[in-house]
Amino acid sequence: MKLHFTIPSILLLILVGYPCHGENAERIFYDAVRAEASGDLMLAITIYEQLSQNQHSANLHSNLANLYFKVEDYGRAVLHFRKSLLIDPDNREATSNLAFALEMSGVSNDTIHEENPAFSATALSIWALLSSAVLWGGLLFFIRLSKSNLLSSKSISFCFLWLGLLSFLGWGWMKSRNNSEFLKREIIVLDNQSAKKNSSIPLRRFAGEGSDHNTLIKPGTSLFVDLDEYGNHRVHTGPDGATWYLARSHNGSDKGWLKSNEFAKLLSP
Repeated sequence: MKLHFTIPSILLLILVGYPCHGENAERIFYDAVRAEASGDLMLAITIYEQLSQNQHSANLHSNLANLYFKVEDYGRAVLHFRKSLLIDPDNREATSNLAFALEMSGVSNDTIHEENPAFSATALSIWALLSSAVLWGGLLFFIRLSKSNLLSSKSISFCFLWLGLLSFLGWGWMKSRNNSEFLKREIIVLDNQSAKKNSSIPLRRFAGEGSDHNTLIKPGTSLFVDLDEYGNHRVHTGPDGATWYLARSHNGSDKGWLKSNEFAKLLSP
C-alpha cells in the first residue's frame, strides 16, 4: 500500500505564502524546495513547521504529514493528517493516508472521536445563525399578526411549529457546541524523541517521572484532556518545572498523566 501525495512543495509554498518579503522570503522558498528535492527531509520538515506556525491550509498539513510519514514518525503524521482534515473534511487522499498512518503506528480508528458533520465544531456558527433567524423571524411575524388582529387557530398551529423548530435548532446548536468543546480538549500522543522511535508513552498514575503507569499508549493515539472545576485543562507543574496533563481515552478506559512534550493539541493555539 502506498501513501498518496498532495500538491508539490513548490506549488504549496506559492499557495500558502510565507510571512516574509524580499530576499528572505526567496531564500526560505528555495531552501524548502532544495531540502525536499535533495532528500534532506528533516530540514524540509523544519521549514514546513515554521510555515505552519503562521499559515494553515489542508495542503500544508498534508505535505508535512507526508514528510513525517517518510521519516517514520507516525504520531506526527497522524497529527497533521488530522489537522488537514479539520480544514478539508472531504479530502479523500488525506482520509486514506490517515488510515494508513494509524495502521502503521498500530493505533485503532476507534480512538478517533467521530462526529456527524452536521453537528461538527465548524457547523456551530450555522446553527447559531439559523436559530437567530428563526427566533426573530417568528417574533416579528407574531407581532405583525397581533397588530392586525389576525390571530387564529392557524396562528396557534404556526406557534407550535415555530417552537418545535426553535427547539430542534437549539438542540443542534448544543450538540455542535459540545463537539466544539470536545475538540478543544483533544490531543495526539507523540514520540517524545528522547526514547526509541515510535515507542509507547506511559499514562502515569501520578504526575511524576517515577510514577507507575496505568497503561502504555502508542504515538498517534487520540486522547482528551480532563478539565478542572473551573473548566480549564487539568494541569500540574512538577518541582523540576515539567508540565503534566491528565488525559483519558474517548471511552474513558485509559487514563493517566502525560508530560507536555509527549503530545500535541489537535487545535492550534
